[in-house]
Amino acid sequence: EPSAGKQINPANKWANFVYQAVKRYKPGGVLAQSNGWADGVGITHWEMWNEPDLTIFWDSSLPDYARLLKVGYLAAKQADPQAQIIFAGLANNPDKINYYLDVLTIYKDDPLAARYGYFHDIFATHSYFYSWNSWYHVFRARNTQGKFGLSKPIWLNETGVSAWNDYPGPVWDSQSSYRGTREEQADYAIQTAFYAVYAGAEAIFHFQLYDGCGNQPRGTDFPPHNGELCDANGMLKSDPTKPCAGDANGLFSNPTDAACFTQHPQPESPRLNLAAYQMVVAYLQDVQAYWRERPNDEQQEWIAFYQPKTGQRIVGMWARFGSPQTAVIEATSPTNQATLVYRDGRMEVITAVDNHYTISLPAATNLNAPWDTSFHAIGGQPVILIEADPR
Repeated sequence: EPSAGKQINPANKWANFVYQAVKRYKPGGVLAQSNGWADGVGITHWEMWNEPDLTIFWDSSLPDYARLLKVGYLAAKQADPQAQIIFAGLANNPDKINYYLDVLTIYKDDPLAARYGYFHDIFATHSYFYSWNSWYHVFRARNTQGKFGLSKPIWLNETGVSAWNDYPGPVWDSQSSYRGTREEQADYAIQTAFYAVYAGAEAIFHFQLYDGCGNQPRGTDFPPHNGELCDANGMLKSDPTKPCAGDANGLFSNPTDAACFTQHPQPESPRLNLAAYQMVVAYLQDVQAYWRERPNDEQQEWIAFYQPKTGQRIVGMWARFGSPQTAVIEATSPTNQATLVYRDGRMEVITAVDNHYTISLPAATNLNAPWDTSFHAIGGQPVILIEADPR
């Protein structure tokens, strides 16, 4: 157990590595002292591995991950009692969908587990492409914690969708699996945030600022093209070890000195999802979950929050499927007026008629779900309604 009189076993390589890393980088640690850093500067949060429910990242057993997390937690706390330890962000692999539950079950009979919060301070989960899953995975994690009497912060620390119709995406393949258009990418950024915050996520990390190399080798690069540079296996004809398309995930396209994908026609230019991301940052901080509805025979999604600082309600609305919708929502503002905010940041003031607002919701357009090519994994363009709510 962590205590002032204990020392890490130098023969335990993982425990020793975690201890030395935390000791080096923590506020007031080795680097802070040698560089004269100000108080509080340093690393305070440590995630123990990444996506252990995928064999490409963790090719050992589930009990082995439970052991890694426990040892890492105890070693980190020995180095810095204030360190916050994050349960490895889960990919939510359908074949191991109960990974979090299964790890906590292993700890159930461990006498140290209850004393040390089941060896994590925060739980992290990942959600891509299918916007509703951002609610589902956070909701499931909260229920799992409840089974063990836990109530820990839940972070959605990877979420996003890549664009197929922008470099380095496969611009020639409009049905590219798990991708969307730049417009759908922006719609997803709003929907994932509304779903996750409503389910109780305390932090959301958009993946990502620029287009990383992802699962592609470092140095993968090519000019914009329409598929003519690809061989039959989707690799570059000039170098069959590298793919001929990448993932346009970023809020910005890559600069010319990036580690990969350096030839965007407009380097470091913002994509539409930047404005969408800025919207959710502006409107979904410090809100309280209010209500959620699916009107018109579940053709629409409405998710509402209350903002205590402003006394406003914030309602995100979008069509769930491939037909345009008309939302008719009761007004709460004494002035019978509200503001609509669109994905590009544009605002419009509307006035209620007979105490109701009427709002057009464009149809969902994305049909790139490989499990069902008729399914809309991303809803239509969201509209955010903001109005005073004296109730």
